[in-house]
Amino acid sequence: MVLLVTGITAIALASILLGVDKGVRRLSQLHLGLAFLMLVFLIFTGPTLLDYTTTMILAETHITSPDADPE
Repeated sequence: MVLLVTGITAIALASILLGVDKGVRRLSQLHLGLAFLMLVFLIFTGPTLLDYTTTMILAETHITSPDADPE
C-alpha cells in the first residue's frame, strides 16, 4: 500500500514539475500505455479464443445462409 501511494505521489510530482502542458501530455501517454498493456493482458488471459471462434462461426453462417443476400 505504501509503495502504491509513493508511486502515485512520484507521478503527480513529476507531472507538476514538468508543467501543465508537458505534465498532462506525459500523464496521457502513461494512461494510453497502461490501457494498451491491459488490452494485451486481457487478450492473452481472457476467454478471447471462445469469442473469436464464435464470431467466425457466426460470420460464416451469415455469409453462407441464403437469407444473407437481401433482394
